[in-house]
Amino acid sequence: MAINSGVIPRYGGVIIHDCWASYLSYDQCGHGLCGSHLLRELTFVIDANDSAWAANMKRLLQETCAIVAKRQSKRLTGNEYKNLQKRYRNILTRGAKQL
Repeated sequence: MAINSGVIPRYGGVIIHDCWASYLSYDQCGHGLCGSHLLRELTFVIDANDSAWAANMKRLLQETCAIVAKRQSKRLTGNEYKNLQKRYRNILTRGAKQL
């Protein structure tokens, strides 16, 4: 509905979505991926391929979400964010080797 009504082409903020390719064609706004959709996709990869990297990524996202949810600020500390980035990159690097 939003695409047909012309809302997204005029929006300049960040849209959170399921990574449907059509959304990515809008370059005037920022993009974020929905956490629930990411977890669903990772679950599929785990179930279909028994992929360790996907299981590790899912765990990382769930652990990070739990930490942030408990905080009044809803933010990671600087050191926690650096650790998250390091773990994220490590998981992706190991995953690339499995492909």
